[in-house]
Amino acid sequence: MTMELKVPPPDGAAAAPGAEAAAAPRPAPSASTADEPAPAAPVPAALPFDFGPLDLRPLEPGALDLGPLDLGPLDLGPFDPGLFESAVAKETPAAETSPTETPASETPESEKPEAETAKAEAPAADVPAAGPPAREPRPETPAEPAAAEPLTLPTAQLRAAAPAPFVLDVPPPVLVKASVRPNPEAKPRPPAAPVAKTPPPPAAAPVAEAATAPEPPQSRVRPLVPVHADAVSRLSGEDALIHRAFAPIASHEGAFGLTDDAAAIPVPPSHEVVATTDTLVAGVHFFANDPPEAIARKALRVNLSDLAAKAAEPLGFLLSVALPEGTGPDWIDAFARGLSDDSKRYRIPLFGGDTVRTTGPLVISVTALGTAKPGEVVRRAGAQPGDWVMVTGTIGDAALGLMLRKHLGLKALNRLGARDKAHLTDRYLLPQPRLKLAAALRLHATAAMDISDGLAGDLAKLCAVSGVSARIETALLPLSPAAAAAIETDPRLLERVVTGGDDYEILMTVPSDDLDAFVSAATRAGVAVTAIGEITAGPGLPVLYGPDGPMKLKQMSFSHF
Repeated sequence: MTMELKVPPPDGAAAAPGAEAAAAPRPAPSASTADEPAPAAPVPAALPFDFGPLDLRPLEPGALDLGPLDLGPLDLGPFDPGLFESAVAKETPAAETSPTETPASETPESEKPEAETAKAEAPAADVPAAGPPAREPRPETPAEPAAAEPLTLPTAQLRAAAPAPFVLDVPPPVLVKASVRPNPEAKPRPPAAPVAKTPPPPAAAPVAEAATAPEPPQSRVRPLVPVHADAVSRLSGEDALIHRAFAPIASHEGAFGLTDDAAAIPVPPSHEVVATTDTLVAGVHFFANDPPEAIARKALRVNLSDLAAKAAEPLGFLLSVALPEGTGPDWIDAFARGLSDDSKRYRIPLFGGDTVRTTGPLVISVTALGTAKPGEVVRRAGAQPGDWVMVTGTIGDAALGLMLRKHLGLKALNRLGARDKAHLTDRYLLPQPRLKLAAALRLHATAAMDISDGLAGDLAKLCAVSGVSARIETALLPLSPAAAAAIETDPRLLERVVTGGDDYEILMTVPSDDLDAFVSAATRAGVAVTAIGEITAGPGLPVLYGPDGPMKLKQMSFSHF
């Protein structure tokens, strides 16, 4: 690699020795040319590079032109002094040199005459074109192999080898023109085409990252494996009981025949799950000696009543049973038959559950699951002043049926015929979930809930969460013939009708503009509905008006605590 760095001297400064171009012949110093600057001393061999003479003349701004640069391969192997002398001999033409002359680089500074030193420091004068005779080339001497030395800065070596101290004192800014001698063996590169300066394009608006999360890795799809019923039937204890009694009710494939730890429940697209649960305890919600089939049906139906009040479609249910000591397989089988009948009637399969033994009473807990589109669930909150208060079916039958079961001995109930008594007791044992009313509720109702703890108390709950009150006319209450006959015999039973629980009818509010449409939709669904009052402004307990004015109730409804 051959490089030539030209740095012109500042104004008034002496030209550095060897400032001529490397291509021109180097004149030998002689006495006849005393006005010429001393010839440049040969640079000691230090590196296999030739940086050429330095030209320190000032440059005009914009005069820096590096041109195409081709440095070729760089070889920093062990240094050979002979390489440097060979390069000098090739680039410097032969010149005649007096054998008695001593090169300027070999003359110490102390032995130079003052005149010669002054000439070196003075500005270069015009030199005639005729130059001294050419000097003979220096014979090449074989270089001894030298050990590899650490690479030092070439500029520092050039300064150390200069014949006189050289101080570069250039006031900033100084533009330095550097030219690079191309490699003769390298192919010349075509000049680069001028690039038109164009304004930078406007910055693009930041693109918001996608809100969707990255897709999770694909999981293994496991096919539905059939359950080996024969093997499961040979199990003992709880597993055999579950398989024999409850597995037939688990008709949904996601229940896995009740042979797994959990169920996989698919949900229709664009739907949400509506969940409700109720726990029934023997001696509180039913009698311990009630038929097992009736107990199972009631446990499921009270949950279905909640789904109906929310306008949800049944999806499935979970069952947990705590069986008292001494409960035999016959009772369990009868319980399972009643559960299976209603599961088919209302098209709601069993997804799973739990069975345990207890030293206490029989406890049954059912969790029912339904589906509804987002925003279509009818909540308790939402009633507005001016809405009609409406109920389904008849009110008070279950409360009167419970009184008959307790043998309270009221003359009014004892005078009822067998058919009326059977009706009241059946309503206590078997509620009627109004699932067919779901579509009408979604279209027209502003609020809804099921009546499980009594009309007066549940209406108070609905009004409280809606921030309203209500006025109810008891003369408008829908009563069954059995209940009407009992109240006619003993008017005191009216309070029992409006505060007693276990009706499991639906209490709802409907705007006056939607009343006719709602009644028509309910009629088409086969569900009887009745308007019994209206919603009034302001929070407060609802007021029930009887034949003699506002009723003074001892308690609003049944309460567990």
